[in-house]
Amino acid sequence: MNNEKVERNQEIVKLYESGMSTPELGRRFGVMQSRIITILHSRGVQMRSSNDARLASEFVKNQTLRLRGKREQVCELYRSGKTGEEIASFLEISTLLVWKYLKESGLKIRVGNTNSIPPFWLKESAEKFYILGYLFADGNVASGNYSVRAQSNDKNDLQRMAQISGGNFYMYKNYGCVTFGGKILGEYLGQYGLVPRKSRIMKFPQSIPAEFMMDFIRGYFDGDGCITTFVDPEKGRRCRFGFSSGSLDFLLSVQDVLMRVDIDGGKIRDQRTEWGQVYQLTYEGVFRSLKMRNYLYYEDCFCLDRKREKFISIKEPIEMISKTGKVYYRHAK
Repeated sequence: MNNEKVERNQEIVKLYESGMSTPELGRRFGVMQSRIITILHSRGVQMRSSNDARLASEFVKNQTLRLRGKREQVCELYRSGKTGEEIASFLEISTLLVWKYLKESGLKIRVGNTNSIPPFWLKESAEKFYILGYLFADGNVASGNYSVRAQSNDKNDLQRMAQISGGNFYMYKNYGCVTFGGKILGEYLGQYGLVPRKSRIMKFPQSIPAEFMMDFIRGYFDGDGCITTFVDPEKGRRCRFGFSSGSLDFLLSVQDVLMRVDIDGGKIRDQRTEWGQVYQLTYEGVFRSLKMRNYLYYEDCFCLDRKREKFISIKEPIEMISKTGKVYYRHAK
């Protein structure tokens, strides 16, 4: 959803809560009343009138029936032997949605001969979810055979990823490259939402174990995150870190994850680039940066050294007490 629609929907909620009716909102924004109801319901707004409540109830009922029917179709086709990609093409839905329905239905996912998948990927570990996060940021999934590839200037780190995961490392010009398996492994990773042409449609995976969430976030940060430090002549050292993505939905989920560990104040903005629209989630301030450092890194964790070193370079602010007894902080230069 682009920023214009987000702002429009926020305005609809605000006006409805201030007393405007759904027919009035429909006329004002040039959309059907049922669409207004859908927007309000999706944001958990309590319907005022009995008519609005009835429409919302009908919407939920129809939506439930539609999704249940689609889910049953997906499961039936999967049981018949079709692959996730074939089902997505046949039903004209995303592969990500196919894996979501299969997982919700409790069906055992076929991964072919598990001997074809390196044991690394079949065991839940910090390194596995770090690399998965990195691939969500910088990985490219081939549409034909689902092989996964990443390319970076950080040659040594990619080589380490290949060594521990069973990937294939090679050099292309001045870049390090690593590829991970073929169709069997690709479909297995597709369960997490790692699908072809993912940049603008990817969703935050719902199956990341809580104990490995920091590893997934660190992997994504190493792929599509940045940290900068600079010295303000008056305020001392300043810090800024953030994430980039073509998917607004994904960044909103990252923002939510960080908020749950008390890293707040993130701001999302969009930017037009030569590759299209890109969203950026940024955080400013020494204290937030220190919280992020403590969240992301622990002893012997897998990470890009150059980014960790920038976090390590951040010095703790010095606590000061003014003549009036007020506590304040001075940032080291």
